[in-house]
Amino acid sequence: MKLQMKYMVAEFHIRYAVDDITNIETILMNTKDKILDCSSAI
Repeated sequence: MKLQMKYMVAEFHIRYAVDDITNIETILMNTKDKILDCSSAI
C-alpha cells in the first residue's frame, strides 16, 4: 500500500513538472514573438 502511495505522489509531481515545462515553452514563444515584433519595428 505504501508503494502505491509513493507512485501516486510521484505521478502527481511529474504532472506538475510537465505543466511547468509547457508554461515555460509558452512564455518563451511569447517572448520570441515580442522580440521579433520589436526587431521588425526597428
